[in-house]
Amino acid sequence: MEFSLVAIVVLTGFLHASWNAIVKGGPDNWVSAGIVMGTAAIIGAVTVSFFPWPRTVAWPWIIYSGIVHTAYLGILVATYRIGDLGRVYPIARGSAPALVVIASVPLLAETLSLSIYIGVFVIIAAILSFALEPSKGAKFHRRSLLFALLTGGFIASYSMIDAVGIRVAQASGHDTVMYIMWLFVFGSGPFAAYILWTRRSKLHLYRGRHGLISVGGGLIALVGYGLVLWSYGQGATAPIAALRESGVIFAALIGSLAFGEGHWRRRAAASCLFVAGAVAIQL
Repeated sequence: MEFSLVAIVVLTGFLHASWNAIVKGGPDNWVSAGIVMGTAAIIGAVTVSFFPWPRTVAWPWIIYSGIVHTAYLGILVATYRIGDLGRVYPIARGSAPALVVIASVPLLAETLSLSIYIGVFVIIAAILSFALEPSKGAKFHRRSLLFALLTGGFIASYSMIDAVGIRVAQASGHDTVMYIMWLFVFGSGPFAAYILWTRRSKLHLYRGRHGLISVGGGLIALVGYGLVLWSYGQGATAPIAALRESGVIFAALIGSLAFGEGHWRRRAAASCLFVAGAVAIQL
């Protein structure tokens, strides 16, 4: 992988951690997520009007991804309501690369070198170490851990679907931007519409600063995932999916410094291990 591609993928990790922090830190997690995703969906809907409609071969992947993304967003917000950002995010994101590595070779016919396998599993070990942090309560810990792992399963699923879908779209002559924007229409639009309607009584909390921050989160989410899908078209899926998990470093810092979650020394050590895995992938 070229250094420029590595840098772009790491940037997507920062952007992803940022909008997750916006959802976690809002006065109502569900409404924050609804505004973030609604903003992205509106931009996507406007943008697709400038592109030809997807060809038949691309529609199944767009629809499949939209369904999985909707489920993912629901379980993600539910998880943040019971767990810390600095714990939930690493576990959810950390379990996904393992599943992607296992599935990408037989399903996508990708050949990975030994250094990539080593790097990926070092990253997984670093991320999952967050799960061993001292817990506020055993029941709380078990429940948040279960939800975070379930979130990781959805992440792995949409990563595989989109990795194939973006290549199918490109092969059929479509622009990458078109595919990305349709994903936000189908993946974020239904979720946002449902949440903002059912929790409309909470919208008054977002008339000022929180509303603007959430709208900004939508822009961040759109740009970040757009760069991820572009990256999938430039290199092998598994190492890109693993490098994207650099977001755990930023989530750990945000959780410790902005939300007062603590464990910053432990999280710093795990982040260094993560960097070692990223270096192995680069080599």
